[in-house]
Amino acid sequence: MPNERPYVHFSEIVHENRWFRIRHDGITWPNGSPGDYFVLSPPVGGCLVIAEHDHQILIVEQYRHTIQGSSIEFPKGGINLNELPKEAADRELLEETGLRAGSLTQIGTVQELVGAANYPIHIFVTNDLRTGLIGAERDETEFDLTARWVPVEELRMLIRKNWIQDSATLAAWTLYQEYLQRP
Repeated sequence: MPNERPYVHFSEIVHENRWFRIRHDGITWPNGSPGDYFVLSPPVGGCLVIAEHDHQILIVEQYRHTIQGSSIEFPKGGINLNELPKEAADRELLEETGLRAGSLTQIGTVQELVGAANYPIHIFVTNDLRTGLIGAERDETEFDLTARWVPVEELRMLIRKNWIQDSATLAAWTLYQEYLQRP
């Protein structure tokens, strides 16, 4: 049956740091085959913000060591323990762009790397922006992060040319297009 689950013999955390943990599950698949499954998960999850102003969208670009290169994304980041997704979204927007959202609307949640990770990313939109506090703290991995406004057509061109490859950004853009079509 397609919805049968494997039997889990044991589950252990094999690595943990401040950003994520890796869980190792020893399993038996429904067909009787033994297996090992490794699951990447953050302590809580993540958030992403699509900020729009005057037909322009706010993007950030930064070096990502995992791909050994630059990545164009919407502002996003992890949710801290005891922090609500909306609070994290506003904090990440401030840290990465120096802007605060006067209001945020959640339009959905996506699972990034669903075959290897349990990483829910809560998607928010705002067009109500204010200048934030000067000197917002950035994570040391964001040393080269730059933020800029791009016209919607330029963002679409970046997607068409495959210059935006971040799956959460692409999924969020799809949700945003559906959000704009709501009555």
